[in-house]
Amino acid sequence: MRFSTAAPPADFLAKSLETFKADVEAAKVGIKVETYPGSKLFRQGTEVPAIQRGNLEMSTMTTFEISQQVPRLGFLNRAYLFKDYDHMMKVLAGPVGKALDAAVAKDMDIEILSVAYLGTRQVNLRKARDVKSPDDLKGVKMRMPASPEWLLLGRTLNVEPTPMAMPEVYVALQTGAIDGQENPLTIMNAAKFFEAQLAARVGAKARGYLADRGLDSATQLKFRIGYSPGDRFALKEHLGSQGVPVPDMVEAGLLIAGDDIPVPFDRFRDRVMFPITDVRGRVIAFGGRALEKDVPAKYLNSPETPLFHKGHTLYNIATARQAAHEGAKANVPVVVVEGYVDVIAMVTAGFPASVAPLGTALTEDQIGLLWKMTDEPVLCFDGDGAGVRAAYRAVDLAMPRLKPGKSLKFALLPSGQDPDDLLRSAGREAVADVIAAAKPLAQMLWGRETEGHSFDTPERRAALEARINEVTATIADDSVRKYYRQDFGDRLRQLLSPAAAQGFGGRGAFVPGQRNGGPGRAPWQPKSGGKWQPGGRGQPEVGSRNTPYVVVSQQLANSPLHRGYRTAVPTREALILQAAINYPWLLHDHLEELSGLEFRHVDAERLKAALIDIAAQSTDHAAALDSGQIRAELAQRDLTEALDRVAASVTTASVWGVRPDAAPDDVLVTWQQLVALHRQWHSLTKELKEAEQALGQDASEANYLRLRDVKDRLSQMDGTEALIEGFGATS
Repeated sequence: MRFSTAAPPADFLAKSLETFKADVEAAKVGIKVETYPGSKLFRQGTEVPAIQRGNLEMSTMTTFEISQQVPRLGFLNRAYLFKDYDHMMKVLAGPVGKALDAAVAKDMDIEILSVAYLGTRQVNLRKARDVKSPDDLKGVKMRMPASPEWLLLGRTLNVEPTPMAMPEVYVALQTGAIDGQENPLTIMNAAKFFEAQLAARVGAKARGYLADRGLDSATQLKFRIGYSPGDRFALKEHLGSQGVPVPDMVEAGLLIAGDDIPVPFDRFRDRVMFPITDVRGRVIAFGGRALEKDVPAKYLNSPETPLFHKGHTLYNIATARQAAHEGAKANVPVVVVEGYVDVIAMVTAGFPASVAPLGTALTEDQIGLLWKMTDEPVLCFDGDGAGVRAAYRAVDLAMPRLKPGKSLKFALLPSGQDPDDLLRSAGREAVADVIAAAKPLAQMLWGRETEGHSFDTPERRAALEARINEVTATIADDSVRKYYRQDFGDRLRQLLSPAAAQGFGGRGAFVPGQRNGGPGRAPWQPKSGGKWQPGGRGQPEVGSRNTPYVVVSQQLANSPLHRGYRTAVPTREALILQAAINYPWLLHDHLEELSGLEFRHVDAERLKAALIDIAAQSTDHAAALDSGQIRAELAQRDLTEALDRVAASVTTASVWGVRPDAAPDDVLVTWQQLVALHRQWHSLTKELKEAEQALGQDASEANYLRLRDVKDRLSQMDGTEALIEGFGATS
């Protein structure tokens, strides 16, 4: 039995699906329930037709969807139809509700099992404006359900009502497709409650903690810091007294509820509360710092809700955004630190555009937010091992997304200190010096690949070249990738030139295009006395200041990094993509499997991402698509050249399982083999890198044999080359 809803996974409606699943399966009646929140299976508006066609068993259904098929029930969409939750439930439990159930069963062939209450709403706008009457809302594009009753209400408010499915609202607000939406009042009321509790007698311990951290009362007010009492029901009772229904509190992430919890209770207890806002400064969630030591989590954030997605926002984003905009000409740095208190300390010290992730590593969306504020935000990390590793993870995340003018800088703090510690111990100037000395991303990446390594053998230099080929290939933008290859080529010349000139036996490597060998081996010319001696006229001595050192090795001269051409798509990656394009049902049945594959070629990654997006946006499921539609959609996304490169890398006639006329069973077997081999190759390449690093650190026979073994296993895999020469260019 499949149960679908458009509500996001953290929404209480989506959670109710899990409750239903648990109840049904606990009854042991032989029914297995599959839940699909967030429109994963069917988009909002297509679920009811899917039930009627027999393609879906259950879903959540809006009153608008009912009125589309049973127009006489359109009264359900009218504003202010019910006074409150209790009134609504009383009406629907009586004769009116029974008549409604009967009408839906007769006219729609659907049975209503239960009713959900979505709560009291308020209007939120992307941009601040004074609203005292409907005249002040003129021209505002407001997301509203598509029913005539809701659209009439929107026009009555003088807005431009814009129908839109709930899963699309967040992106629409970010892009400006709509100017506003309706949100629960609950979060805003909770913020005021926490602030009041901090100022009250019960908040004395929290005020003491904040004072110890150097956060005075003015700072507390500025950042709206609050306190959640230790009482399990303090916030619940307060909001209840204001008429806020319990389901609203659960949906907002303020209460903990579940089948095994008879009475929902406050999520945050005995914690200092830091409000989290959206880009307009509206509170959408909270972060709580525990005051007791023996708690499972020192910091606790709100769960994911319809308003709050922790990977999509940053702490202090609204204030930092304004500060960055106002200080653009003065080069006010946008600084990313780790925690709430660090942000507050930085802002107080005169770094107003400071932000922090919300309990997780930096995400792709957060980097996008940072780049909207400045071209090169500064990421602060502790200079110890863990901090440096976190910085390297940020490097890897940013590499595929680099664009002309958009990058990151990295400021490494003294080991064991965070910004708050450094401000306390050394003052603002010390932090300013650290930020001013921040390393560009390219320098950070180069340091990771070279520091602590020796490149005194051909194998080690070859391993470095291969790694640089690999990391620069992840950059999607052609222009940025070209300049990274040029920059790293220059760095390679500087790093390897002395070794190349003075290498084995003091002889330089061959330089393509240079006559008479390299500078390490001067041409022989006659001198006085008729004897032949090296180093004749016009040829400087090896090691002298003017020695024209070898600038590239033979392997680097022949590599894509030096030549600058685009490498071919690896055969196996091309075959996987070709199969998915020729047989769209693979996208439906194996979408998760495809999304989990890592491709080394940038075009393969771009095509994979596009295929996943096309499948996700399909109004039904991906199996309904055909190959021609997919190719047309890829062409619209400017991926024609990438498609051509995939086609050039594979001959489908030699791989029967991806031919357009192959039998489904053959296609499936081929797909499974390709995926298994690709995963095996990926695992071996990781093992190869580890073996190369081990040999670089300890040139023992055991490490050499290990490296050779891994290379042998890689070379035995069709379409994969383990050697550095042309690695990935002809597979």
